[in-house]
Amino acid sequence: MYNKKATISEREMLMFHRLKQTIAAHPVALALIFFLFYFAGFFGLEQLISQPKYIIYCGLDSLIPFNEWFIFAYGAWFALIPWALIALLIRDRSSYFYLCAVMFSGMAISLLLYLLFPNGVQLRPETIAGDNIAASLMQMVWAVDTSTNVCPSIHVSTTVAIFLAVRRSRIWQRRSLVVGGCGVLAALICLSTVFLKQHSVIDVLCGIALTLVLHLVVSRLMARSQLTAERTSRTGQHLARLISKIKKAPSGKEGAFFYARLAPRR
Repeated sequence: MYNKKATISEREMLMFHRLKQTIAAHPVALALIFFLFYFAGFFGLEQLISQPKYIIYCGLDSLIPFNEWFIFAYGAWFALIPWALIALLIRDRSSYFYLCAVMFSGMAISLLLYLLFPNGVQLRPETIAGDNIAASLMQMVWAVDTSTNVCPSIHVSTTVAIFLAVRRSRIWQRRSLVVGGCGVLAALICLSTVFLKQHSVIDVLCGIALTLVLHLVVSRLMARSQLTAERTSRTGQHLARLISKIKKAPSGKEGAFFYARLAPRR
């Protein structure tokens, strides 16, 4: 139990440390549980909010043409998330924790914003001119995905979080091709959201901003947590050496002299 007079930062650090320990102990189970609640919340909001209260739009949206071929970049998002989570879970637990903290927080905050500020877009064309596989796939997406709950874009926020996690991970520090490829794919996914008229440019910018803020918060907390762990480790090592000296301490007058040296000076 922490002191009631503890500062907010100390309480935050305690909660952050407990969250980190829980994720470390049950990394797969927690991710599965989160996605279970996320999909329940997302599709629940899709049914609940059929008429958005706020329509998201800016002039730049009208200048961006619809292009159904971006559906392949848009769909790559569904493979990018499990790839990043599994790769980091197996090879870099620190970056896995970072990704979970940033990405899951962003998704949860987005759902909350959708509930508090029901929003949507009115950018989709009435018909798709092309008669190809991309157009057919786009029709399938529109059949299950409404034009509501768009700002901030979860597609964008999670994609940026994955790119930042890949970029910071030690397993790809010397593999610029992987980091560069992930960056290109992330850019294409973000662009696909506006070229497919799934999102406004405003949604994209808000999604990026949300992830960058969470990146700064989580990175700072992780750095402080690491510093605290190092200090605790040094303190433990010092106590272990001290106990070892006490066990080997001589008896009699020599022992008294020894303990006098260990006593703190005033």
